[in-house]
Amino acid sequence: MALINGATFPIAAVTPPALSFGNQNIGATSATQTVTLKNTGTGILNITSIGFAGATGDYTQTNNCGSQLTPAGGAKDNCTITVTFAPTAAGSRPDIIQIADDSANSPQAVALSGSGVAVQGTIQLSPSTVAFGNQPIGTTSTAKTITLTNTSSGFALTISSITTGNAAFKQTNNCPVSPATLAANANCAIQVTFAPSAAANVNANLTVTGIASNSPQSIALTGTGTSAGASGAPDFTLTSSQQSITEPSTGGTATFQVSAAPLNGFNQALNLTCTAPSGASCSASPASLTMDGTSIPSATVTVTVAGASGGGINPHTSELRQVRRPIFASILPFCVFGMVAIGRKRRTMFVLLLVLFATVLFSVNCGGASSGGMPPGTYQVMVTGAATGANAASHSTTITLTVN
Repeated sequence: MALINGATFPIAAVTPPALSFGNQNIGATSATQTVTLKNTGTGILNITSIGFAGATGDYTQTNNCGSQLTPAGGAKDNCTITVTFAPTAAGSRPDIIQIADDSANSPQAVALSGSGVAVQGTIQLSPSTVAFGNQPIGTTSTAKTITLTNTSSGFALTISSITTGNAAFKQTNNCPVSPATLAANANCAIQVTFAPSAAANVNANLTVTGIASNSPQSIALTGTGTSAGASGAPDFTLTSSQQSITEPSTGGTATFQVSAAPLNGFNQALNLTCTAPSGASCSASPASLTMDGTSIPSATVTVTVAGASGGGINPHTSELRQVRRPIFASILPFCVFGMVAIGRKRRTMFVLLLVLFATVLFSVNCGGASSGGMPPGTYQVMVTGAATGANAASHSTTITLTVN
């Protein structure tokens, strides 16, 4: 016991005299280590300060020492100083804890050592996207698992945070919380659920940050909130702004709109095709509609009826065609009788006259013909929307085309 001429005085002792933190990733915080400060004297130890001799900022400390320690054997004759190491640069990063007090051996010192190492860890998330599909408002989906792997070799991975960025997606995980680390080549599981609050498409990213060369890393999360009572697979309806169009047989162009409305969050690309009768053509612009599950996109359909062209049959000569046949049939026997009854010289002349008569008769029937364009009548134009993929579907709408 420290007692000189009846006087008492404190004696400060620290254990251990040094702390070693080994290698630590730059920017990552180590596990804690502790130093014990004890008053082994007979007098009260008055503590002035506890700090670091260096100015690197690589070490931090907290303590429960207060301003005094009681004499040895008292209620509080010792306290604990907790130290962590978070290197700010590569290489050896030494420092010293200094404790100033009224002990004769003040200041007490504890040597600190540790090395900062360049980050070599890599965060890997699998799968690269997670799709929840349709989920009724107010309900929670089955959890989907995302695997987080530390693909580094020889370096532990410190995980700083795991977030989804949208309240509709919740996550839980069994990953180590800093300052704990994920060992090299080890993995942990992240469970994500989807609970939409509105009837809409919801997109977000699961993001993992940590001490890694590729931090942060994200994967896409998607889901569609559906109204209460909505059921069935995603689908769409296809409707036309007009039920019929009319064009002249001599040619013309008509336009109308087709619209695609999503059902149950249908959100795939829709390819449009148009089928027209012979003598007409049609096309849709744009030829593809982008469906996002909520909006109703539309396209313009153009129908063109072909104009008139030469070389057809004149409808006004149809009656002449019917008259020609009996006339020719009735004259033919007389022609044959005449050829037999007359002489050879006159027979030659008769043949020439017969050929001339037939030519005139046929030209009356065929001459001056021209086409009036697409024949008058009622036709159908069909527009079809088709999607492939997870929610493959195809629907058509039909428009009546009247040609006058």
